[in-house]
Amino acid sequence: MKPIFVCYVQFEDDEKIKIIRASLEKELIEDYHILVVSSEDYIDIKFELFNSELEEKDFKDLKLKLKLK
Repeated sequence: MKPIFVCYVQFEDDEKIKIIRASLEKELIEDYHILVVSSEDYIDIKFELFNSELEEKDFKDLKLKLKLK
């Protein structure tokens, strides 16, 4: 079973959500189920990972890689 990668972002418009999802899929679709959650209340982008054996260091590296794109 693939782990679940959740991305929380501030909602601005549907197009932004589509772009973020496409970017995540490009990098992660082979290894993760991807879920993008948006709300006008969110201030910054946040990531969570469920059902994964990644160590915290590896997850931090993954988050940095995705933020730089």
